[in-house]
Amino acid sequence: MRIVISVVFLSLVMLPVLLPAGDLDEDDHLIDKDFKPGKAWQEQQVRLPSPPRDGNLILMDIPHSRNKYYIDARSVSVGKDRVGRYTVVIETPSGVRNIFYEGIRCGPETVRTYAYAIGNGPFTLIRNSSWKPINRSGGHVYSYREDLLTLYFCNEGRMRDSVREIVRLLRYPPEMSAPETDE
Repeated sequence: MRIVISVVFLSLVMLPVLLPAGDLDEDDHLIDKDFKPGKAWQEQQVRLPSPPRDGNLILMDIPHSRNKYYIDARSVSVGKDRVGRYTVVIETPSGVRNIFYEGIRCGPETVRTYAYAIGNGPFTLIRNSSWKPINRSGGHVYSYREDLLTLYFCNEGRMRDSVREIVRLLRYPPEMSAPETDE
């Protein structure tokens, strides 16, 4: 009986994090059908991605960090609410992996962590998570967020329209030469 109650409770707790994927055109550009000038921004409900697989991880170059930072290419998305979402894997020098599912907003330069996982474990929702300013002072464990904001997800304070472009930039950072064709 306790197991059934626990399963029902967990199902109800996780229900608000489901949403359909955003509409994309044939070039993988987001179609924002809901935008109306003067309309107040409202965040979509979020669906947690599958746990990351090593073959989908893209290593980020984060200078002056002993940790390794990876973005799961399969988890990158841009919602109708213009939030870029991704899974980041932070690996310590001893091999411990901490995994976070986060969202990033360009205009207000904020980040929100929706869920976390340790090692190969499942995601755990973070209750009462909220949008927080991205710390731009560098030199701390979360400095990767500034790079995600300025180099990959945002362009001149606006979210990039194409998930494909974001992933291409992650694979071939701006200081490197990127191929003309997408993979």
